[in-house]
Amino acid sequence: MKNCLVFGKNGLIGKSIVGSLKRTHQSVFSNPKIDWGNKELVAGQIRDSVAGFFDGTNDENWVIFWFAGKGGFSVPQEQFDFDEVNFRCFLEAVEEHMKDSGLVVLSSSAGALYSSNSDLTFDETSSINPNSSYGKMKMRQEAALSSFATRTGCPSLITRISTVYGPGSDFRSGYGLINHLCLADITRSPLEIFVPMETSRNYIYSEDAGELVVRFALSFNGNENKLQIRNIVAPSSVSVAEIVSTCSKIFKRKVVFSNRIDNRQDSYNTRFDIKTLFLSDVQQIYWTPISVGIARVRHALNLQLQSVGLDEYSNQEV
Repeated sequence: MKNCLVFGKNGLIGKSIVGSLKRTHQSVFSNPKIDWGNKELVAGQIRDSVAGFFDGTNDENWVIFWFAGKGGFSVPQEQFDFDEVNFRCFLEAVEEHMKDSGLVVLSSSAGALYSSNSDLTFDETSSINPNSSYGKMKMRQEAALSSFATRTGCPSLITRISTVYGPGSDFRSGYGLINHLCLADITRSPLEIFVPMETSRNYIYSEDAGELVVRFALSFNGNENKLQIRNIVAPSSVSVAEIVSTCSKIFKRKVVFSNRIDNRQDSYNTRFDIKTLFLSDVQQIYWTPISVGIARVRHALNLQLQSVGLDEYSNQEV
């Protein structure tokens, strides 16, 4: 049994990680709630959580998952700076309080890091080339973790996650297309799609992503390399056209949309194929069909809209 601490446990993937850990009978530390909106308190709360965790952890059988932060392609630079400061504070706290080496797991972004005009399939050996503020922030976080692993000898795992979707995701923070399609159907509002319909991405359901992160973490073998990278991806990519068609079948009516291509497509490669070289290292998982995932997203969003109303979600586009 592993002693585990999850930062960002209320986020889309964090919730799935906690669920997967509990299903496999790991011990999940109940750290006090962190007030991520209060920049004056967060650093102290992070340090207190780390210190409290290690007070009850007496051996190397521990794993800490850092899945905190609100970074994404559409957030301001101030948020990136805040996320980066928090992560460095976290690493400093771990280095100060850990008794023996365990495992630190970082949430990173495949889409933000593997930015390229290449038509090749990306894997863990591919070079990174971030061209956005978000990608550059993630690159710096990975570099900070690498320095931490070298300096302390503590095994560390970078998980580069492809496009995640699932119930409870916030489409205003970069989880766009599927949420927007569901919203357009519920409200019967037309949706504008600004990239070509053949544009493809690797969409992974949030529970599958959390499950895969946990399996890679629990099977981590740091005897050779203290720092390792794993891509958290679905078996294949799907195009915008395929997603729209699937939505129409699920909704039992055509999705109302217009395909208006503008200069924003310049930051989106038409194809983005990514895989992991290490899937055979973990027990095979059940992949949630995208039709099932979309149906769950629509159901959850419908309940959410009934609760908070529609005004907050008007005038959206992807």
